[in-house]
Amino acid sequence: MMGKQNTGLREIYHNKYLANNLMKHLSLKLIIAIIILSFFAYYDFHIGHGINSALTRTLPIGIAIILLFFNLVSKNYASLKVKIYNFFLVSMQLMMLANCLVHINDKELPTVVSGTILIIFIISLEIKSKLLNTILIYTLPITAFIVSTILFFDVPKEQYAILANVYPILLVGFIVNRIQNNLSFNIFKANQLLSTEKERTKDLYEESQIQNEILNTKNEEIEAQQKVLEHNHKNLTSSVNYARSIQSAMLPTHEIFNTYFTEHLIFYQPKEIVSGDFYWAKEKNGLLIFAVADCTGHGVPGAFVSMLGISMLNEIVNKLENPTAGEILCALRSSVKQLLRQSATGTTSKDGMDIALCIYNPKTSELQYSGAYNPLYILRSGVFTDLPADRQPIGIYRQETAFTNHIFKLQKNDILYLFSDGYIDQFNGSTGEKFKVKRFKELLIGISHKTLDTQQKIINETFINWKGQQKQIDDILILGLKI
Repeated sequence: MMGKQNTGLREIYHNKYLANNLMKHLSLKLIIAIIILSFFAYYDFHIGHGINSALTRTLPIGIAIILLFFNLVSKNYASLKVKIYNFFLVSMQLMMLANCLVHINDKELPTVVSGTILIIFIISLEIKSKLLNTILIYTLPITAFIVSTILFFDVPKEQYAILANVYPILLVGFIVNRIQNNLSFNIFKANQLLSTEKERTKDLYEESQIQNEILNTKNEEIEAQQKVLEHNHKNLTSSVNYARSIQSAMLPTHEIFNTYFTEHLIFYQPKEIVSGDFYWAKEKNGLLIFAVADCTGHGVPGAFVSMLGISMLNEIVNKLENPTAGEILCALRSSVKQLLRQSATGTTSKDGMDIALCIYNPKTSELQYSGAYNPLYILRSGVFTDLPADRQPIGIYRQETAFTNHIFKLQKNDILYLFSDGYIDQFNGSTGEKFKVKRFKELLIGISHKTLDTQQKIINETFINWKGQQKQIDDILILGLKI
């Protein structure tokens, strides 16, 4: 299959080569040939050898005139012109052979044979044809002439040697023709391939320029979009940073904890700029009411819910005269459901919060606790007391019950820990496992003898080492208070 393709491709290139070489200066070549042949015809008729010799010139002159007219009239039919031109070259050979017959028995024969040799060399340079046609052009006319001369004319034997000299010259002319044709054809084919490759390269270059223009346009569009995104991100970040300042302003100050406790720690690490976790504290009737809450989501959505939670807690505590911790959580649940339009029927949002809320009486050292999923840890002399939370959130729930109100008698140096689940749920950077409650309790017991400032540093370092290259998965809040 590949051989057929190569043969077909060579045929195409060869036809182009023949047409291309012939069409160059064809008209000029024919005009020069007509002039020279006409001069020889005039010389033979008027001065030299007579009418017979002059008549031998008519065939090539006639063919040359026809081809010249054809070429001037039409620029097409290159392959036909090639055949006519080759026939013209053959007629030149026949012309010389006819001249040899005219002068077969006189002293001019050697001169005519020399002219025949010259014509052979002209043909070797001019003929553009395939191998078989070239062999026929070189051999058939000469062989027919010599055979007919020997058979039908009374030629002296000494003239045979002169006629035989044509054959080696014919062979040399044939070899020159093939070398010249092959060389010219290979050069032509190389030029054609080079030209094709140049055209292809040009097309590829033009296509690449178009693609570059498209790419540049796309890049400009991307850059413009990037600037818009950067501008929007800057504005959004600025807005979120402002929201953080508002959220921070709503959180209680350290002074309120310093008033009621000997030491305290607040490990507060939002996943993003703003947090869905919050801590809250408020004084009323000599009591300190405080809480740690984990709202649904994190980032901006969680921050919205956390600010609602802080506002609702302030409103509930201001409205109720002497509420218990459990009553506050029940009131908070009602407010959340009402504000977020949560109902037991129809589609409703599941937003809400988990919370641990305490009421501390510093005079009696009595502590009330109530929790929605978030427990309270009390550490006394290295021993944990775990006050469990109710398994229901602040928000809509399928089986709502009143929140349990726990009462616990505190002693000096007791440490209270309220926290969200962000620390416990964090994945390890190496193993991918969660920190979990057991490891969290062991950490708190192991550092319980240290000051709360030192505990906060250790809690932070432990978290960093545990997280490693993992991303923080949730907001983190731990509130520690020492009696």
